[in-house]
Amino acid sequence: MDVFQTLRDLSTLLIDDDEWIRDAFAMLFESEACHLKVLETAEEALAELHRNTYDLIIVDYKLPGLNGLE
Repeated sequence: MDVFQTLRDLSTLLIDDDEWIRDAFAMLFESEACHLKVLETAEEALAELHRNTYDLIIVDYKLPGLNGLE
């Protein structure tokens, strides 16, 4: 089964403070026609989650400020 075929039907949020990782995921998801919202901090993510819902959240554990579990 093609994982990207499944991901095309999902709304995905990525939170990572590493710009290279955010850009790499964004390019990969875009090339596979998948929806991906990328954010840099957990605080941005909390604000975003008050406005929108996501089917899948990929989060870096070690973030500045709040960590990925908080």
